[in-house]
Amino acid sequence: MRYPSQVKKERNFCSRKCMNTHRTKILNPEGYQRNFNAGHLTELNKKLNPSRMNDSTRWAIRQKHLGKGEGKAYPKIHGRHAHRVVAEQKLGRSLKPKEVVHHIDGNILNYDPDILMVFASQAEHLEWHRSHDGRFKRGDAK
Repeated sequence: MRYPSQVKKERNFCSRKCMNTHRTKILNPEGYQRNFNAGHLTELNKKLNPSRMNDSTRWAIRQKHLGKGEGKAYPKIHGRHAHRVVAEQKLGRSLKPKEVVHHIDGNILNYDPDILMVFASQAEHLEWHRSHDGRFKRGDAK
């Protein structure tokens, strides 16, 4: 039983199971390609409006989003954590994926280059905490 507003022009399914079977790549490769291989919206936007996302537009969008959250997350610069960007500028090179940036003052919202330390790994970062502030002593679950 379907209400008239629920009836689609094509591909009405009797159940979720039938719908999922139809959308499965293994069981229905032709239908899957037709339905889901159209591309990601980001690619479509780039194709239709290539000049939309420039530095000034990114900055304007960032300004609109600033201050809207609860302040529990790291600040970002063009989608990257600000403290990692500042640490890269301080070092003069890109950070390696396993390198950890530590805030000496403990304030994650402060990304002043003078209070940032870079550790080669999370293990080195943990050892620093064990020796300096005692939060993670040996045998702790954390």
